[in-house]
Amino acid sequence: MPDSSWNTLLHLLAHDPAAAHLLDALTAPPPVDLRTLLAEMAALRQEVRAETQATRQLREAVEAHSPTTTPPPPPAPTTPPRLDLERAQEDARRAQGRALVETLDRLALSLPSAERLATPRRRWFKKEADPDALALLDALRLLNRHLRERLLDLGFETMNVAPGDRFDPERMEALGVVEQSDAPADVVTEVVAQGYHTPGQRALRLAQVIVNRSGRAALQDKSS
Repeated sequence: MPDSSWNTLLHLLAHDPAAAHLLDALTAPPPVDLRTLLAEMAALRQEVRAETQATRQLREAVEAHSPTTTPPPPPAPTTPPRLDLERAQEDARRAQGRALVETLDRLALSLPSAERLATPRRRWFKKEADPDALALLDALRLLNRHLRERLLDLGFETMNVAPGDRFDPERMEALGVVEQSDAPADVVTEVVAQGYHTPGQRALRLAQVIVNRSGRAALQDKSS
């Protein structure tokens, strides 16, 4: 707008009230409609709520596919109480069996001496046995039978290893070797202590034996 026109407009507004009133009417903001304002606020609230829900769903989806925490490790397997009880019973059974076998071993060392003492000896014109030695021998034999019956009750049987049997490392333990040219190779020549086992299970005690010649390898493997 040229300066002359701008000056004329300012002069008119300053001296003509009607012109000033017209300018105020043209430049005044439009009147506010309360209903329209409330409707716009409600629409804005719905839009904000929808955006908030969409943002929450997006965050949940991201967390589901990209966990920020390491999942806890799976629980360690536990032994069922029944298996623990069965294991304890088996350990107790084998402990009793070993104690009985040790007693039988000591008893086996005593029996030959008792038998010699109970052997009848010539006294004057006849042979007589010492009554006390006979009583001791009977007691030892009775105890031996009782211990073996107790082993059977626990489920342990004698392996019945005998001289002439072929050496079996699953049932026998070679305590020594001999070289006998008149005996077959790799066979038992002497049973030092009998073995005991439950059929189908590991041995309670391997039979302790002396092996002829080729049993030397078994003894070396045992010592190494």
